Amino acid sequence: MDSQQARHARVPIALSQIRALEQAALTADSRVQSSTAHDQIGHVLTSNMLATFAIELGLKAFYLSFSEGKPPSTHWLAALYRGLPARIRGDIAATYASDLPDLPVVMFALKASPVRPTIPDRASGGGYGDADAFFESTSKAFIAARYFFEQVDGADWSVIDHPIDYMLRMSDVLRIVYEEYAKRGGFGDDHFRTISAAT
Repeated sequence: MDSQQARHARVPIALSQIRALEQAALTADSRVQSSTAHDQIGHVLTSNMLATFAIELGLKAFYLSFSEGKPPSTHWLAALYRGLPARIRGDIAATYASDLPDLPVVMFALKASPVRPTIPDRASGGGYGDADAFFESTSKAFIAARYFFEQVDGADWSVIDHPIDYMLRMSDVLRIVYEEYAKRGGFGDDHFRTISAAT
């Protein structure tokens, strides 16, 4: 078995892991709704981290199956997305736009100051209306959720968006598009080359 076949053989495991991550993200999100304000941030961070990790694996499944090289070693979703061929990005963008939820994105702010801080003057910084905006807005969400408490840097507030409906939609889109390419045999002999993703 050559290295391409070996990488492709791992895809079913990754797809199973994606489904498990999505379910765990939904469970954490349901706890956001039923938790006290004190406990909500932990569930938000967990839900965001699991959902964005599912998206990362969904993007890397394309690299495992249809690329000559290994997937880029990065958690940055925008870099992974931009590294895909334009044809795949176009299919992802069209599928994402075809059934986009029109839901608000909830922003959570955690007081990080020992004294009463000023109210954050910040609207949601994310854009989720198309695939490019989604990947730019969520590019570092895994890292932000994973290292949230280590990154509190003396600011009055630490703020995090919780676009869970959009994240789960994108995870589903990646599965749909991946399965379509897999049915068609990907690119046949015309595999794309992995380009280094900026980290």
